[in-house]
Amino acid sequence: MTDEDQQSPLANPIGADAAPLEVECLVRPDLSPVSQRRIDAIYSRLQTLEETMFVEDVTINEWPPHRPAPVEEEADREFREARVAELEQWADEHGCSLKPAFRRQPIPGSLLDAEESREAVRVPVVTLALSTADDKELSGVVPYTVDYGTEDAETYTVDDWLSAAEAATVPEGAQELVVETAPESV
Repeated sequence: MTDEDQQSPLANPIGADAAPLEVECLVRPDLSPVSQRRIDAIYSRLQTLEETMFVEDVTINEWPPHRPAPVEEEADREFREARVAELEQWADEHGCSLKPAFRRQPIPGSLLDAEESREAVRVPVVTLALSTADDKELSGVVPYTVDYGTEDAETYTVDDWLSAAEAATVPEGAQELVVETAPESV
């Protein structure tokens, strides 16, 4: 997003029409201390939103660790691939993309044994999966990109969504304070 866009949050955060929301914060397990502090700040902001009518419940889960094929657990790989497929389906249905935050890349097979090549899914440091509190239906995924692959592509980050959600839940006169104190993007 441009600096101008960062000044004013999205008018309607994705998933807002399904509020109250259940927010699952999916984080990679291989976080640096700096990334961990950013995740802690995001979680703090989510907990504040949990005190509003906008968010009913917040959970933090780790993506299964991404490891080379001989070491990776089959269940971990299957879970990651199935969950990413679910999130990608939401994006397809809503005319947006999870790229570039989510990446699929080919992993060549081993030259030393009969291992076949496969595709690996690289997930972002943090992902928000938003579901309706009533029926648990997926109603949003952040980060996401609109018009991916064009000059007009615009990616909305977790911080963008949090700022929009905070602005949507704060009394009108105090919205400027929320925008001014929002930390930089993840």
